[in-house]
Amino acid sequence: MGISVVIRADANRQVGYGHLGRCVALAQAAKADGAEVIFVSQCDSDGLRSTIRGEGFDILSVESGTDARATLEHAVESLPESTWVVLDSYEFERDLVPRLQRAGRKVLLFDDEGKRHSYSANIVLNQNVGAEGLTYRAPPSSQLLRGSRFALVRQEFLDAAPKRRPRKSIPQEILLSLGGSHRTHCLHRLVEAIASVWPSSVAVAVAGGNIEDDARRIAEELSPGICVRPIGEPERMASLMANADLGVIGGGTTCWEMAYMGVPFLAVVLADNQARIVEELVQRGVALSLGTDRELTSESASQQFARVIGQPDLLDDMRAKGRELVDGHGGARVSMWLHERRLWLRPVDTEDGELLWRWANDEETRAQSFSSEMIPWDDHEKWMDERLNNSNCKLWIAVDPCEAPIGQIRFDRAGDVARVSVSISPEHRGRGYASELIRIASERILRECWARAVLAEIKATNRRSIAAFSAAGFDVDGTQTTEDRNVEVVVLKGG
Repeated sequence: MGISVVIRADANRQVGYGHLGRCVALAQAAKADGAEVIFVSQCDSDGLRSTIRGEGFDILSVESGTDARATLEHAVESLPESTWVVLDSYEFERDLVPRLQRAGRKVLLFDDEGKRHSYSANIVLNQNVGAEGLTYRAPPSSQLLRGSRFALVRQEFLDAAPKRRPRKSIPQEILLSLGGSHRTHCLHRLVEAIASVWPSSVAVAVAGGNIEDDARRIAEELSPGICVRPIGEPERMASLMANADLGVIGGGTTCWEMAYMGVPFLAVVLADNQARIVEELVQRGVALSLGTDRELTSESASQQFARVIGQPDLLDDMRAKGRELVDGHGGARVSMWLHERRLWLRPVDTEDGELLWRWANDEETRAQSFSSEMIPWDDHEKWMDERLNNSNCKLWIAVDPCEAPIGQIRFDRAGDVARVSVSISPEHRGRGYASELIRIASERILRECWARAVLAEIKATNRRSIAAFSAAGFDVDGTQTTEDRNVEVVVLKGG
């Protein structure tokens, strides 16, 4: 039985779309780990509502003028006491968190500033760069998740996977997005600045809520060297970012999506709580600042745009530092804490090759394998390449809260059955990680209908491995004798 999560966040012109957007990312990660999610929201974004419903999440709408607190409490009253309530709003009453906790609920609170008098939430989450340096007045029982390793990135961006772009001295495709904020003066000044300094033709895709008319009017006023393409509220922002050479954005949630996608960007501070974030991004070489929306002029923006023209090394450096800052696994890390687990899963990539090779050649691993011979590096490289490019193979690394790799698990699918192979790093054996990793990963395989059953073949003498699979819910399916060896077959079937 998965956990239940109720998320309270809004999306409109007043508060922007970032709060609900990052909550969608959290919901997607929690769902991947088996959670049931309900949204309570006042949302005027058709795109976000479509995404929420497309994921199979229920959404209870908070109509203007209605009691949002009553709607939230109604949503949670029929759910188990252990239900998590996620709050991403600056406007809820101070007694809401303790009130929910007295009713047996657990609370995750988004907080970008650390300015409240005290914090009693079970989890306080600040995904912003530099948040590690903030002090939160919270009891020892509260888990503080701070910093960009917890940055939440929606699934559409994770699926798009950053691609290697051709190196350009002059960006030719610019994505301009100020989120849900309706700031015509900013839009005009930014587009005007781009038109004034770009030495060659440039295409500007303008994305955001209800800005089509403004963008068209601005385009008519500018020279033919600039092509302004109004997008309005894009259904697939990730595809726009994938094609962009440069971003011009507000200093909110979009920063983490741009950084993950490897798009260098310039940021406008659209709210007071974005100032510190943008300053940190500039100091780390991830972005350039355009200042606040109040002080922005065409001239000041032109000066910053001029810095990126003819500077491919600068753009490459910003891309690399953005990808280093946001790895796309923030949702999985937070979901681990919601599910009260000791590990989370990330897909294996090419950089894990040496680690997996060392684990595979560990003395105990070789002794328990069907072939005890050491694996040459060249053979391992070929094996890795085949597995990473095989749609019938899933390969994950298990990671603990301190970012230490715990072990690996692999599923090879034939028909509707997936064969599983698992190993734990030598320094983490004997702590129960094997059964936890097997259970979490196998349940995901079955929940996503990637296979109908998961099967493992284990040496009959490997009692520890058999016990780990049994603890993970596998049943013995018989014993086979092959090449003078007894092999225990265990299986876990989907519902």
